[in-house]
Amino acid sequence: MRRLLALSILALLLPFSTGASVADDFSLNISLTRGERSRDSHSQTTRITLKGRELVYEKSYSGFRGGARSQPVRKSFRISDEEVEGLKKIVRDNDLLTSDRLEVSSEAGGIRRYFELALNINLNGKKSSIEINGSRTAVEIKEKPAYRKAYALLDAVYKILSAQDKEIGYENRDLVIDKQ
Repeated sequence: MRRLLALSILALLLPFSTGASVADDFSLNISLTRGERSRDSHSQTTRITLKGRELVYEKSYSGFRGGARSQPVRKSFRISDEEVEGLKKIVRDNDLLTSDRLEVSSEAGGIRRYFELALNINLNGKKSSIEINGSRTAVEIKEKPAYRKAYALLDAVYKILSAQDKEIGYENRDLVIDKQ
């Protein structure tokens, strides 16, 4: 009788134990392309992915100015639980689990310097996609909430990457540059 009662209680509690804690499915995919459209067009694409504690950094070049940099780069790092939790906090604090899109019109004619940023975030069953595109000289984009929130996450990811490998640098600071 006790055994039957214990099995009954276990059977009743089993669904609650699996549903009470949502599996930590935090993942992050960032794609950042910076380039120039002109007679000698070129671009540089950086992809950063985080799954669990593995942070993968990939960079590739295409177009006219490839040269010695044209060799793709791929680096993988294990980051701490504290760093992962810090990124989750930034996602939550900046409401980055809400999909958004921001596009700022580009320069007319001539040489066009641009950037394209895409963030795909998955946290506790919620998914979002954020896309930001614009001219690298469109300084007004810095005032847009979507840009500021996405930049906060990008900045935090680059801080982690540059602490892991000094060669990666802090390249996100020049998404938008002042006109020269």
